[in-house]
Amino acid sequence: MKSLLSTIISSATASRRSSWRRDLKVWQEQNGYPFSFYTEASVDLADRPELLAAMVEANFMYVFLGIETPSPEALKESKKFQNLRKDNAQQIRTIQESGLWVLGGFIVGFDSDDETIFDRQFEFITRTASLGPWRACCKHPDHRAFRSHEKGRPAVEESEATSNFSAPNFRTVLPLPVLLRARLSRLLAELYEPKSFFDRAFRSLQIWNRDRHNGLQTADDVQSAPARILHMDAGHPVELPEAYWQFLGKMVRHWSRNPAKLWLDRWCFYRPTIS
Repeated sequence: MKSLLSTIISSATASRRSSWRRDLKVWQEQNGYPFSFYTEASVDLADRPELLAAMVEANFMYVFLGIETPSPEALKESKKFQNLRKDNAQQIRTIQESGLWVLGGFIVGFDSDDETIFDRQFEFITRTASLGPWRACCKHPDHRAFRSHEKGRPAVEESEATSNFSAPNFRTVLPLPVLLRARLSRLLAELYEPKSFFDRAFRSLQIWNRDRHNGLQTADDVQSAPARILHMDAGHPVELPEAYWQFLGKMVRHWSRNPAKLWLDRWCFYRPTIS
């Protein structure tokens, strides 16, 4: 079986330097595509078709997007103006159909958020078949923007916590019992309910327009997928819900000759415990 290494390329390198596009593709071809890549970007990557095509040709597999929220008010608050220029759902679709699978980052707890944000996030994520990490507005890169207009709301603590579910390090407008325990916990339970999660994962792969993964052989990946999943987490077998096996069965039936989609089963792996 051919070995394949995955690595991340910084978003600055991926978006600003043009020479890498030709050089990386040529190097990959000459060396049998030993690497696959991923990077982080903003949703306006959808407006750069030449860059998208170059990334796919160089064997970029997926991209992490700071989607954050469907709330225009919260996007203004966090200065994510690039997310306000076009329909984010259509931009995500454009990137997926160009050949990059999309992981999204989402946040709740902005000052402008009210209790409707949880249902709005659920609707957006379901509609776009999005997968990705969650954060209850804690050490967000733009946390200074929040604190600069807190109007006398002091920080709870100067926490350096990086957990997606740590308490925010400033006083939120939404009461913490509502933000963390009541509504967010319900939202996460709905999103990560096994059938809901794997239906969304399968739809994301259906939308993702990728028919090859350079460096992998189909037969190798079909045989290795179940064993790899079963022995994740430092070699300890894990219990998986029935919905996962149904998901894996559908993947093999639909894409047994598509190593790219089979390779991505690891990113659709279900984590049953969120803490």
